This record gives sequence, C-alpha cells and structure tokens, in this order.
Amino acid sequence: MNVIRRLWRIRSARVGVVLAVLLLTTAILGPMLLPLDPNAIDVRARFAGPSTAHWLGTDDLGRDTFTRLVHGSRMSLFIAALSALLGTLLGVTLGVITGFLGGWVDVAGMRVVDLFFAIPTLLVAIGIVALFGPSATTTILALGIAYTPLYARLVRGTVVSVRSRTYVDASRVLGARGVRLLRTDILPGIVPIALVQTTALLGFALVDEASLGFLGLGVQPPDASWGQMINAGRQFIFQAPWLTLIPGFAVILAVFSINLIGDGLRDALDPRASQRVGDT
Repeated sequence: MNVIRRLWRIRSARVGVVLAVLLLTTAILGPMLLPLDPNAIDVRARFAGPSTAHWLGTDDLGRDTFTRLVHGSRMSLFIAALSALLGTLLGVTLGVITGFLGGWVDVAGMRVVDLFFAIPTLLVAIGIVALFGPSATTTILALGIAYTPLYARLVRGTVVSVRSRTYVDASRVLGARGVRLLRTDILPGIVPIALVQTTALLGFALVDEASLGFLGLGVQPPDASWGQMINAGRQFIFQAPWLTLIPGFAVILAVFSINLIGDGLRDALDPRASQRVGDT
C-alpha cells in the first residue's frame, strides 16, 4: 500500500494511471456499448469524413472507424498484456534458475540467451509467426518468446546480486536452503525490478503488435487491431489520412501512459527516491 501511495503522489504517474484506466475502460466496455458492427460494410459510405453518424469517419469498405478502433483496442491490449505476461513468466523462470543454481546451468542458459540476443526482437517474432502462421495466438506466443532473453538476463543478474548479500548468507547460516531460501530471501529482492520490467514489456508489446499488424503478420481481417487498421489505411494515406493517423495516435497514447506508470513505479519502488517523490 505504501508503494501505491507513493506512486499516486507522482504527478506524471497519476496522468499515466488516468489514461490507462480510460483505455482499459474503453477496451472492456466499449464493444458492449457500441451499437454498430465493426465489420458491417456500407459501400455507399466509403471514405466518409467525421460526422455525427460516424465520429471518426469510415474506411474503404464503409466500416465505422470509431467502432473498429474501440474493438481493436481490446484485441491490441489483450495481445500486449498476454505477451508481456508470457515473457515475464518465461524470463523470470529462466533467470531465477540460472542465477540461483549457477555453474554449468548458468553457463548453458546464458549462452542460449546470448544466441537470441544476436537477433533483433521483432525478427525473432516474425520468424515464429512465419513458422506457425499469422493469428492473435501466434502473435502472443511469438512476442512472449522474443521478450524472454531480455527478461532472463536482467533477472539472472539481479538474482546473482541478491544471492551474495549479507542477509542471504545469514539465512544460509541459520539453515535456509533451496526453495525456502529462494522464496523468503531472493524472490522478494527481484520483485521490484520484475514489476518495472513487466511494465516496460507491455509498452514494447503494444508497439511490436502494431508492427506485426502493419506487416500483415498479426490479427487477420476482418478482425480489427490497431496495427491491422494502420496497415489497411496506409494505401489511402492521402485520400483518407484518418484511417492511419487515428489508430497510430491510439498506439502512441497507450505506450505513453504505460511509460509514465513504469517511470512512476521505478521511483516509488526505489527507497532512495522516496524523499523526492512529492516533488516529482
């Protein structure tokens, strides 16, 4: 609770939380409240500009852009959240095992991580999507696996650092071993870093989901996602710029709010920053 209070006292974090709540509310409740079908085609209303009937205009098939944007927010945020969660679970598991056991397990695990580090994250995701075919499920799997090496190296370094601290040595002297030592002394030391890193991964996942969608490797038509909408509207950028600019702005706004929360979490979880939080 102290962390939550410190987080709320940071002005930039409050802005991020408010924006994130608005986006989540839109993604969860919006599709249930909107009367229009996001895939309903009306060729008579192709490329209609913003109006009372279509708040953000229509696309090349006459589909309502606002309705598709709201439905797409649920898909994009869902994919990003599950991708970040999968990357967190895999990365924490690999990082804790290699950092805690050390020896040949650490060497072998980190060499595999180094191999993945030689390939850009998005290329790893593209390779996995190309192997299994484009879909929302494949996108989640691809991004989760692609984020694992970065998370694993960070957690492994933290575990090695925490493992050598005095209070951990004291627990060993008192008889703590194995899972008990890991649960009571080491894992609590990596939780703050894990929270901040997961928040950062969520922002990365939103951008990478939009990138895969733009390349046609994410959510497939007629389903909407922000990346897929940007891809569908790019060929009409001069005729109907809102088809690309509006979902692009949605991605920017979502990533901006997540970054504000992540920065606030970093300061709220840092004991050295507790004295200056009120001035942020």
